[in-house]
Amino acid sequence: PYRVLAAPDGVRVYVSNWGAATISVIEAASGAVRATFNTGAHPSDMALDGRGRLFVTCSNTNSVYVHDAQGGGVKEQISVALHPRSPPGSTPNALALAPDGSRLLVANADNNAVAVIALGDTESRVEGFIPTGWYPTALSISPDGRRLYVANGKGQGSLPNPRGPQADRPTTPETQYTP
Repeated sequence: PYRVLAAPDGVRVYVSNWGAATISVIEAASGAVRATFNTGAHPSDMALDGRGRLFVTCSNTNSVYVHDAQGGGVKEQISVALHPRSPPGSTPNALALAPDGSRLLVANADNNAVAVIALGDTESRVEGFIPTGWYPTALSISPDGRRLYVANGKGQGSLPNPRGPQADRPTTPETQYTP
């Protein structure tokens, strides 16, 4: 298991199963697994909207899978790659839904960016990318939708290391490649 997401009605809990590329639907009251459905490789974060859609970042792909929250079927697969022909490597790993449900924001950890997706009824589209610090891993939007908060797993960014590291000297803060 990677992430747990409770449905707003409190009846179901969704669990992303990283190694199995599945989502488990668990009955909250009993803990019984009611369904398991397939998704993309390395499902991580999830978000539910008010229209019965379960959004799942699949970190070993360049995609967000959009599932029917009840039946599990894939309704849409949204590419969040910087270029349509990019190989896997964007590492989408976190989600935030705009309060009005019109946009989905996706942290692309290995691109150091947040993809902004305009959600449609049947087809969604990437509107652009917001640069971030190094390896964004969590997102949150203020209740009024005016601020996006981004947690960066590796800090502000990498820096050059003009004084090291060197094989004949011990590693120190001054000779490390990253801050």
